Amino acid sequence: MRKNQVLKYLLMGLAILSITYACEEIINVDTDGDGVVDINDECPDTPEGTAVDENGCDLDNTDDMDGDGIVDSADECPDTPSGIKVDEKGCPVEDILDLDGDGIPNEMDNCPNTPVLEEGFTVDSNGCLKGGIDVLDESIPITESTNEMVLSGFSNYSNEEAAAIKEELIELFGDNIQTCSCDEDIILWTIPDSLDLNGVIAIAKSKGNQGLDGDKNYIIDSYREIFNRGIVPDKVEAPTFIQNDTDIPVVAILDSGLDLNQLGIANLQLMETTTINNDVNCVVQTDSGQQSNFGWNFAEGNADMSIDATAHGTNVLKTFVDNLQGTPLDQFQVLPLKIFDNQGKSSYWNVVCAFSYLNQLAEMGYDLALINTSFGGQLPNFTVDEDLLALKSYLQSLEKSLIVSSAGNDMNNIDNTPHFPASYSSDTWFTDPSLNIMVVAGHNADTPIQLFSGSGVGSNYGNQSVDLAGPWHLTILETGEMFGIPASGLELSGTSFSTPFVGAHLFKHYLDINRVEQGADLKNSFILDYDLLHSETTLDPDVKGGNFIR
Repeated sequence: MRKNQVLKYLLMGLAILSITYACEEIINVDTDGDGVVDINDECPDTPEGTAVDENGCDLDNTDDMDGDGIVDSADECPDTPSGIKVDEKGCPVEDILDLDGDGIPNEMDNCPNTPVLEEGFTVDSNGCLKGGIDVLDESIPITESTNEMVLSGFSNYSNEEAAAIKEELIELFGDNIQTCSCDEDIILWTIPDSLDLNGVIAIAKSKGNQGLDGDKNYIIDSYREIFNRGIVPDKVEAPTFIQNDTDIPVVAILDSGLDLNQLGIANLQLMETTTINNDVNCVVQTDSGQQSNFGWNFAEGNADMSIDATAHGTNVLKTFVDNLQGTPLDQFQVLPLKIFDNQGKSSYWNVVCAFSYLNQLAEMGYDLALINTSFGGQLPNFTVDEDLLALKSYLQSLEKSLIVSSAGNDMNNIDNTPHFPASYSSDTWFTDPSLNIMVVAGHNADTPIQLFSGSGVGSNYGNQSVDLAGPWHLTILETGEMFGIPASGLELSGTSFSTPFVGAHLFKHYLDINRVEQGADLKNSFILDYDLLHSETTLDPDVKGGNFIR
């Protein structure tokens, strides 16, 4: 019995020694013979005779294809985008943010709001769509006209009284006058250069016992790039036209028009306005030979909405629809109003005429839920409570509408420098400001969140004037062509597009609360109760309450 136990232990010991020897043989294997055993060799196929480092890699090989500072032979992540911080293995460090999930970290992503990519869409090393069309929103200069005044308020008088006042003014200032194409009681008066414009306005405003609103006209100059920056989609979708339906909320877009040939939006509803335009006595002042059945062209005084020369208005609509958070398109009708001509220019006069038209629609019972104004600029020579009062009266009359207005792209503090038309909401510039305006800035979509500021262009700001911030940059996935060249999506930058982004969220909230709040009340409800609206202390110096939607 004792001999058997000794033999058993002897055999076990021999087995252990055999296993240990075999393991040592495996551990000490050096397949490429470079002196570094395989289990420690990061370059196990080094040619014979090559001098190697402690990792078994060629001392003379300094190739680094991705430029991350880790040679290829030791790089476990050999395709790291240029500029990314990496660890000793050449892989991105774990705390790098990629908030849009496109594979490009925020610190390198020039297009930081890329949606989930559909089949056929890819991004480049800057995080932007390959084949995408860049649309940069620019600052637009506004200049004061030296010989044009805008007069309104004649509707406060009887026809006989209004005619008598006009005759008296014609004797004083000449008869070079033009009426709004849809409201003959609003006049653009061009006076002789020899007369002082401010003095003329003061005289005109004093006429009649009710008084008139009189303003200088301002010219809203063109974009530096006025050529079309839009995509004709692979499949153009014809909209549905809604006629005389006051129950469906209206989203009005005052801009450069709407190109139906660039619409690939199925089930979009446009407001049919042929009957409405007749009812409000719109008059064709410039006959283009074309007549559309939607909207009105205030830039040229006709019903021709067939051209959107810059695609700005069309891209604003696409941005609105693209960010509706699942809101069905049959819940609203779009009313495009053209205030920019085909050279990309507009005027204060055009804007006043458009808002007069909207007031007439409101009087007909239409629910003008949102009015988008993605335009504007810094005002020269502005006098508090004296200038721009004609438009102010029309804005305030639309008390059941919420006007969503861009803060602008000059990197200015609009608490200190008035911006048209956003500053109508500021008590810095008006003792009785318009409360039914939501002013939107553009943020950088990063962490920490801040307003966008780039080279020569960036969002305006003002913690007394700006209500909240939306993304400065937005991406729309859309395939088609521009001027016959294939295009894969729109890369939109600027507060012109931050504005309809916020407008889309506002409209969703409007429906969520069953349309019980309107105008200024809708604005307040949205800021207090909307789930996707957040606040951040880093935005406090620039935006009221640090409010933003990511």
